[in-house]
Amino acid sequence: MHRPARGTLLLLPLLAVLAACRDGGRAPRSSQGGGGSARRGAVRDVVARPMDGEEVEVRFRLEPAGSRSLGFILEFSEDGGRTFQRSSRASEAQASGDGSTLRLVWSAGAELSRPSQHDLVVRVTPYDRRSGKAGIAGESGTFGIGPNRPPRVLAVVPPGPRVGGVAAFEVDVIDEDLDSFRLEAELSLDGGRFRPATILEEGEVFDAPEDGPARVTVHWDAQGDAPGLVASAVRLRVRAADTEWGELAGAAFELSTVPPVVAALSIEGIEEAMNGSVPFTSLDEVEEPFQLAAPPHGFAFTVTIEPGSHGEEVEPGSLAVRLSRSLGKPGTPGWRPAGAELGPLFEQDAASGRARWRVPPESPIAEGPAAVTAEVSDVLGNRSEPASLDFLVVSPERHPGPFEEEDHWLLDFERDNFAIRGRLDSLGRLAVDAARGPNGVPDHVEDLALLGLQARGAEPDSSLEVLDRRVRETVEETVRGYLYAHYGREPDGSGGEEGSRIRFHLAPPPFSCSRLGIGGDDPLPGFTIGRAEYDERNSRRNDDGAEDLGVFSTNIVEYHVNSSLLFRRAFDPFVPGRGTPLGESPFDATVLGPSFDRSAPSNDPAANGRYDRIAAALDAWARMIALVAAHEIGHSVGLVAPRAPPRGLFGGERLASFAGPYTNAYHLDAPGNEIMAAALSFSDALLDGDAGPRFAALFKAYLLGRIRLR
Repeated sequence: MHRPARGTLLLLPLLAVLAACRDGGRAPRSSQGGGGSARRGAVRDVVARPMDGEEVEVRFRLEPAGSRSLGFILEFSEDGGRTFQRSSRASEAQASGDGSTLRLVWSAGAELSRPSQHDLVVRVTPYDRRSGKAGIAGESGTFGIGPNRPPRVLAVVPPGPRVGGVAAFEVDVIDEDLDSFRLEAELSLDGGRFRPATILEEGEVFDAPEDGPARVTVHWDAQGDAPGLVASAVRLRVRAADTEWGELAGAAFELSTVPPVVAALSIEGIEEAMNGSVPFTSLDEVEEPFQLAAPPHGFAFTVTIEPGSHGEEVEPGSLAVRLSRSLGKPGTPGWRPAGAELGPLFEQDAASGRARWRVPPESPIAEGPAAVTAEVSDVLGNRSEPASLDFLVVSPERHPGPFEEEDHWLLDFERDNFAIRGRLDSLGRLAVDAARGPNGVPDHVEDLALLGLQARGAEPDSSLEVLDRRVRETVEETVRGYLYAHYGREPDGSGGEEGSRIRFHLAPPPFSCSRLGIGGDDPLPGFTIGRAEYDERNSRRNDDGAEDLGVFSTNIVEYHVNSSLLFRRAFDPFVPGRGTPLGESPFDATVLGPSFDRSAPSNDPAANGRYDRIAAALDAWARMIALVAAHEIGHSVGLVAPRAPPRGLFGGERLASFAGPYTNAYHLDAPGNEIMAAALSFSDALLDGDAGPRFAALFKAYLLGRIRLR
């Protein structure tokens, strides 16, 4: 940046030379003061120029003009205005001929340490003669007396071959007159045309040592002057000045100012479109802002960091995070004031670019509206644009989560509401008949029988009945294991902080609990595969075991068994009339026995093949049942509450950008393999890993009590 140019005044060579500020010199200014100082006058437009001999004339204006009770103090600086000393050789101020300015004379030669200097500044301060209180002072620009040899820049050394951010350059400067000096820089992006460059030290005054060049560190704002750029053959030139500019020098280097990016800043990894960063399109077809509500502690801030396109790697440890509200109570170990730096608290994974910090109980966030901001730097110092997120901190007592107490659910595989039979027609299509009314056989067992995974009429304690029981136990345990996984726990129900406080039982526990019926048809027309009561915030125990509630596994069979290639590939090897039902293969007793080892080298390959097909079929069935069960239990613990946060969870908000086609009341087809979509796919139930069924991050945060509804 250039300062405004100033004129240069030179007298005859045999006389003292007084050079007013020009380019590198400092412009006149007034010191600031309060209202009381202003009433005692303010000095403006201070100009110093030499007179005959060693005297300097100092002219200035006084606002308001004409006060006779004021005196004036003259001070002078021999280091460009950094330090001042009071003059004892200044005359009384007198008004000029037209009365517009005041004038005093300073006998400079009697007080200066060197007769020839070009780093001088004078300061004039008005004061009340009666009270002695000072008004607002004014300073001259930099000026000089005597001959001058301007400072010269000898070398400019970049911090490395590639420069970005705010870069520290080493600059060697010599001033043979030992005058203090200032620096200015200019930039060329193509090695030719130059334009002003911003250095943070612009206006700062440096000393010239007696024993050689001064080594000065200047910080060039590369990212500010040339943002988002990758270029070669870039040059930075630096020149120095006392009252005149001297010789300049420069350096060539590559430039990279593409900043890294805070790609996501959220709570619990909730997607930007669902965390309040941007409005959503409501059912009224308007853009509606919203905010998440979180408890004072227990939830995590999550940040995703990425290098800029063609930019540099992210600097480890450069993440800076600040919160607008205080943490903890003053005087406790967990206290941090609003705006404190929280970046070092985050656990960072450099490979994925993800960072997170869970707010601990000893550092609860003060309740009320809050905002968090995050930014990061790359290895060259290029700083990202700050990302921010507004949210609410609410009382957990007034806004409880869905699992303040551990929730228990009976998975009821024993209900008997239908008599279910199947038969193949002449085209090999399976026709299913479900007659309402109990028949003494659990509906889920009859649904397995439709697929050839249970025998009908096996004698009690017979080998066939033992096989059937083993299959049922395997299916039920596997369903429970997948259900636990959907709710963040290990298949055996164990789990840490990422698991919901929920337990699933295969037999009635010795206490009252909620219930989900599994098996049978839907008494209503259509192919609905599940239904449950919606219970906002899981406020009560729920009985989803009535005839028209629960998991309708008969409809799962009927919908897929003739049309889905994937379903048929899994179950046709057992469907009566299409394959060999369980119990009818000579290998079944062996491969379903407790001592069978699939990896034993002595196994009959045909036995291994039968085992693999049985295991795949039972696993596929359990996955589908567990997916539907997770969905229906989700409704009964508060998913998906209508309206936007903090009142709801976007249930039925079909116009939102993140709502897929299977969004309707109390459902949201969020991006990915969403458990709470209104339609669930058998093929999606079989997927694993990141592609597998899962609750959206928003729903998971709700289930874990890390966001709250108001």
